[in-house]
Amino acid sequence: MRENIILEGKFVRLEEICPKYFAKVIEWRDNPENNRFLNQPFKLTMELEEKWYREKYLNDYTQGLLIAVDKEKISLLLLLDGLIMIGKRKFV
Repeated sequence: MRENIILEGKFVRLEEICPKYFAKVIEWRDNPENNRFLNQPFKLTMELEEKWYREKYLNDYTQGLLIAVDKEKISLLLLLDGLIMIGKRKFV
């Protein structure tokens, strides 16, 4: 079982993607203004998001998708996709 990452700051909380955020992620990714910069040539649906999460994301520990949540307004700010590297290890 994968452990859900949560990083707390004073104003913002970074939380690893989980089903409670799927509706907002779909809304954001399917927005034409955002989507034109994404490599997503199809309309995202709840079914596709759930399938991706269950079959891909939860089984790939190299994946990291964090949601930035404004703690005061309890609203999503952005999606952070990529690796978080801590320490001095060099990657070639």
